[in-house]
Amino acid sequence: MTKKLIMAIGVTALMVIWANSTWSDIAPIKDLRGVTLATQDKAAEQIEMRAEEVYLELGKKTMSVKAVFHMYNEGPELKIKEGFPEGHYKNILKNFTVTCRGETVKTDIINLYGEGKKIHNKIIHDYWLAWENTYPANSQQDIEVTYTVDIPGHNFPDGTPDPNMHYTGYILHTGAAWKGVIGQAKIILTFKDGLTPLHIMNIARPKKAVIEKDKIIWTFKNLEPSQKDNINFSFFISKDYPQILKDYENSSHSLKNTKEVKLYAKLHDRKNYWRLSKELMEIGEKKENGERVTSGRNDDARWFLEHEVISVFCESLKYAKKEEGALETLPAATALFETMLDNKVFHDYTGVTYPNGRKGNKELIKINLLNYPYKEEYDYPHDRGIFGIGNDKEPGLSEKHKIAMAKEMIKEDLLEAHKLIDADKKK
Repeated sequence: MTKKLIMAIGVTALMVIWANSTWSDIAPIKDLRGVTLATQDKAAEQIEMRAEEVYLELGKKTMSVKAVFHMYNEGPELKIKEGFPEGHYKNILKNFTVTCRGETVKTDIINLYGEGKKIHNKIIHDYWLAWENTYPANSQQDIEVTYTVDIPGHNFPDGTPDPNMHYTGYILHTGAAWKGVIGQAKIILTFKDGLTPLHIMNIARPKKAVIEKDKIIWTFKNLEPSQKDNINFSFFISKDYPQILKDYENSSHSLKNTKEVKLYAKLHDRKNYWRLSKELMEIGEKKENGERVTSGRNDDARWFLEHEVISVFCESLKYAKKEEGALETLPAATALFETMLDNKVFHDYTGVTYPNGRKGNKELIKINLLNYPYKEEYDYPHDRGIFGIGNDKEPGLSEKHKIAMAKEMIKEDLLEAHKLIDADKKK
């Protein structure tokens, strides 16, 4: 782990977005002037977070958190200011307590931006719950933090709140401010208020997660945490996956409800996930009176065409030899993906009159090639869709270079897809 204390501060941008879901690893912090204290540099040079255990108990309205950090000072005695970031809003961590070496310590709320920092004409704050701590020379120290947070809701596209869908999580990347890597990190998610793992729709880092009957456990070893390691998840409070699937089977299958139940199936029922993925592609190809059902000024259709087609094609190609159902999905996904690439998919806006009096017409819908993912990142869930190429692997690439990379990868993937499809037909 490099000595980047800025990573401890860099959580602020994420905090502004997540608002109420601001809980994370402890970190050494800066003073109010934004100047790194000399002792904080020393913290990154000699204090390790050798292990941590995080216990999350998820309810319908709140989540209780207990985190235990096993620290080790490899150098002389050091006194530092450390803390937990709250972000743009303060007092969102309820009943916050810190225990160092078995004793409860006093905490203060500080704003690293002083009176606030103006960003894009808005005043932004960076609140931390901070405390003074002493690390004796060449010794281990356990720090325990407990608190409760309210669960933030989710809004529909028109801005009205969705009473059932919620998002929350735990931020790991602030732990990067200490020396070296985190030797072992274990995050254990349990449930209350009648919730179970089957209420979870989507989780970050699914490959690191073990889903049991009553809990979900993530385990990391030798972790140098970055934002991609943060544990985020979404869940539905009124229904679990079996009920959502039952409701779906008894309904008309649209783009919207097929996409939603597919997300649950991806985590809980892989065989059904591929069936739903194939059905989603078939809905996208369906035509009525010569027009695609995905035509028209429809946010669900547009999302499907610009994001879901890439996702299903990439995943079905990746798992074609590994999971039952993936190869059966691949032909439909490949066909629709190629139709998109050939510029043959339009939204029909004809008849729509805009406030300025202009009438709508057909608009070509094109896949954003910058959304084409690296193969090893096909499984990575993102609020914005598929991970753009080059963002992490090769920073600084021009857009033109990225698009050229995407075209080459697409060419190779389509060739592989047709080989698999042809071989399957010959069986």
